[in-house]
Amino acid sequence: MLKKGVLRKKKDFSAIYNRGNSFGGKYVVLFCKKNNLDYNRIGFLASKK
Repeated sequence: MLKKGVLRKKKDFSAIYNRGNSFGGKYVVLFCKKNNLDYNRIGFLASKK
């Protein structure tokens, strides 16, 4: 995976939470939002619990 494809900043994650779509299963929730780039960006978040 290219470094430019990784979400690292809080503002990037916040934009997805606030304006994106979510899809949930029993163990995972996926948040996504369209971008105007030629590649997808991805980020992972884990809770402390």
